[in-house]
Amino acid sequence: MKFHPLIKNLSRYMLLIYFSVLLISCSSSSQFQYISQEYKSRNETTVKVMVMPFILKLLDIQQKELLIDKKNREKKPITNREVELFDNYMTQLIADNTRAKISSASNLPNLEDFKFSKQIVKNKTVDNFEIFIPSFDKKIFKSEVPDYLALFTDLFILKYNDDKGLSVGRGSETSYSLEAGLEYVLWDVKNMRVASYGRLNQKIKLLDTPAKEDYLAIFEKFAISIIQQSPFATKKIYF
Repeated sequence: MKFHPLIKNLSRYMLLIYFSVLLISCSSSSQFQYISQEYKSRNETTVKVMVMPFILKLLDIQQKELLIDKKNREKKPITNREVELFDNYMTQLIADNTRAKISSASNLPNLEDFKFSKQIVKNKTVDNFEIFIPSFDKKIFKSEVPDYLALFTDLFILKYNDDKGLSVGRGSETSYSLEAGLEYVLWDVKNMRVASYGRLNQKIKLLDTPAKEDYLAIFEKFAISIIQQSPFATKKIYF
C-alpha cells in the first residue's frame, strides 16, 4: 500500500517528536536531589562538614568488588587525573558556597578504616537508588569529630567533539562539550543517618578542548546544587 509523500513526512515528523520527548523525560529523571524533612531550612552556619575523597580512594579491593559492580557495568569513564582534580578542588568549591565550616579528610592518616555498605532507598522522585552508608569508629578523626561527612559515590566525565562540515573551500568546524555526573551523600555523623543525597548532571559547550577551568566550572555547579539542598547556610545569593 502506497502513502502520499506528505503523510510519510508527517509520520516521520511525529516519530521524531516522540523520541525527542522520550529522551527529555529520560534525561530529567536521571538527575534528582533529596533532603530528609528534618534537615530542611536549617540554615546552619557553625556545623563542621568534612569532605571525603572520591569513594574509589576509600575502598579496599573486596569493598570495590562488592559495592562498585553497578558502576563497572555502566562503564562510566573517569581518569586518575580527573579524580585528582576533583579531590584537589571540591573541598574549596564547597567552602566558597557555604558559611558552614568545611574541612578536607584527605589528610587523615587512616582513611582505609572507613567501611561502607550499600543501601537501597526510595523517594517521590526515584525508586531503588543505591547509596553508600559509612561505618567507622569516631576515634578515626583523632581531633574534633565533624557533624557531617560529604561523600561522593560516583563520578563520570564525558568529552565530546563534533566536526561540522562546511561548504567547499571553508573546511570544517569543530565544537566541543564537557559533561559530568556526580552522586553524593551528606551523612549526619552524630545521629549516624543520611541527611540528603542525589545525582547531578552538568553539560557545557566549549570553544576548544576542555581545560582545567572548564572542569572547575562544572564542579562548582555541583557544589552549589549540593549546598542548596542541604542543612547548611549558603554564602551567596543565587538567581
